[in-house]
Amino acid sequence: CRSSDKCSYCKRGRRKVENCWPCDTSGRGEWARGSSTATLILLLLQLFASDVAAVQSPKAKPSPVSTSSTRASRRPTVPRPSLSPQPGPPFLVARAGRNAPNFVVILTDDQDEVLNSTHPAYMPALNSLLGAQGTHFANTLVSTSVCCPARVSLLTGRLAHCSNVTANWAPMGAWLKFSRLGLDSDWLPGWLQKAGYQTALVGKLLNGFPGLPDSCPHGFDHLDALTDGTYNFYNSTFSLNCATTQTMSGLYQTDIIRDKALSYLDAASASGAPFYLQLTPAAPHLDNGGDNGWRPPPPAARHMDLYPDVGLPPNPTFFKVNPLNPFRKLDMSK
Repeated sequence: CRSSDKCSYCKRGRRKVENCWPCDTSGRGEWARGSSTATLILLLLQLFASDVAAVQSPKAKPSPVSTSSTRASRRPTVPRPSLSPQPGPPFLVARAGRNAPNFVVILTDDQDEVLNSTHPAYMPALNSLLGAQGTHFANTLVSTSVCCPARVSLLTGRLAHCSNVTANWAPMGAWLKFSRLGLDSDWLPGWLQKAGYQTALVGKLLNGFPGLPDSCPHGFDHLDALTDGTYNFYNSTFSLNCATTQTMSGLYQTDIIRDKALSYLDAASASGAPFYLQLTPAAPHLDNGGDNGWRPPPPAARHMDLYPDVGLPPNPTFFKVNPLNPFRKLDMSK
């Protein structure tokens, strides 16, 4: 409804779902976010809320209930959203306290747990350090399980039909679409910054991220992001705070990201300020560093012969394209 007289709606059965585009502040439209957020965002916010003073809102006075109310009138009233965008969840506006938790979010690329790649036999450290000592979500559903739409949902809390980033590459997705929509003006890194956190990302941000001074996203105090060669695991280029770039030829990308992240953690821990670090290797996404286009991702040399006899379990959906899924071609503003 950006410049229209009223918000547009799309019919879904008996429900009406707002088009989720930012409206003007003149009162002609409403601001709508996605109805749910990524599970990880919810966990972060719940943890954060336990250590940060919440911003209290005045309690509404109960309205009298008529004894002659009809069945329809007894339905709960859903509060209407604000007419103008609000800067993130209310409790994130508060300043971080002395005991505010630190966050390290590790996001791998195209790793499918259904194929047992996270099994303890193959990733023992993951299971012993995180799985055994933390929480494992055995029945988690992702609304849009593809690269750029999922990453944008994770950092904004908006479903893909609300962010309008519906594909991995331009014009309907990637960094170009994200930046044109200005989605970095209201997202998790910015909310955490306002709450007194140091924020950092090391690794992959979005496809097509140029890493130039005029294309630097808001919200990160430390950004060491992949640019050229994102999917070339032995010839990656990193942009540090959108100012300097460095190509790391001959070095394995995941090892580089690990070392960069450890250096940041040392510095962040020494500072005493609470921090959020998002660690995002491109592995195990397909590699396109060769002459023949996309190919299976090469492991680090030390892992080359670890599992010579392991194959993928048969799956009837392999190499199948869903002809009923045109989502990546949609522009949700229309």
